[in-house]
Amino acid sequence: MAVRNGAKFLQETLDSLKTQSFKDFELIVVDDASTDGSSAILAACEGLEIRLLKNDSSRGLAYSLNRGIDESKGVFIARQDADDLALPDRFANQLATLKANSRLVLLGSAYDVIDVQSKVVESQRQPLDDRSIRWQMLFHNAFCHSTVMFPRKAIDQPLLRYDEAKPFAQDYGLWSQLIKRGEVANLRKPLLALRLHDSSMSATGKLNQQTIADKIAAENMSALLGYSPPALHVHLLRSWYYGLPESLGTDGQAALMLALELLRAFGHCGQEDLWAERILCHSDTHYWPFAKALITLAPSAFVKSSFKRLLRHSTARPDRVRSFEP
Repeated sequence: MAVRNGAKFLQETLDSLKTQSFKDFELIVVDDASTDGSSAILAACEGLEIRLLKNDSSRGLAYSLNRGIDESKGVFIARQDADDLALPDRFANQLATLKANSRLVLLGSAYDVIDVQSKVVESQRQPLDDRSIRWQMLFHNAFCHSTVMFPRKAIDQPLLRYDEAKPFAQDYGLWSQLIKRGEVANLRKPLLALRLHDSSMSATGKLNQQTIADKIAAENMSALLGYSPPALHVHLLRSWYYGLPESLGTDGQAALMLALELLRAFGHCGQEDLWAERILCHSDTHYWPFAKALITLAPSAFVKSSFKRLLRHSTARPDRVRSFEP
């Protein structure tokens, strides 16, 4: 755990760790030169085995987490943010899964989202299996940072750490490298409550975070394709991962062609039909270039989506004709 002026929610986070059903763990906290009393809260905490490390000056999240990893002695390492809440069976469930599957190098989970009063406002589900996660990692981080647990040996052979040159999205970059070393998964059950508030990193640095994430996604796509795709097309695909906008434009058409290239290069990911329907049913796409690719990539979705598109155009045509009548 890294802490930088996290006193507002820190005690509640520590209390959540005290309630873990699995008790044999050490909590390593790196205080990144806090000025708000966080150190006092940690020093006064009872009921947890805490090793408190202090940075002489603020060095940032990546440096602090790397320092914590380097100081750790456990066989497994879990991440925990200082404002999130670990649910009681988090460690027990993740340890059982990791011990049952030695091929796993990274394990996350679904999570609930809470507000400043710790009220659940929504639940987020992540892709579960290795293949689905690898597909999403081409576009977005498939792990909630504060849910992950991994075997220490997975990041030590050879040495792999957070990139301290990245002020944001360090976890996306690290997991993009770690998945090359073994299998990954997310548990279906929510094991964490992720807190959203005005001073959280996701709220204060969203634009910079997305810019860095664009670059990481481009690197992931480049590794698969063997060439570097245009940065704008990568950005558009990341923006459209969960749905296409009404207007695509010329760059949008090219970005969707990139999506088809990724599907072909990746192999089966379970989303071929979804992308086929999105593209072929969209009123702004040029049908034939995409149809030629999708007829073999997703044949059943091609037939279904083509029929929908034809039906939409045939029912819309009379309205357009009538609109020109005097």
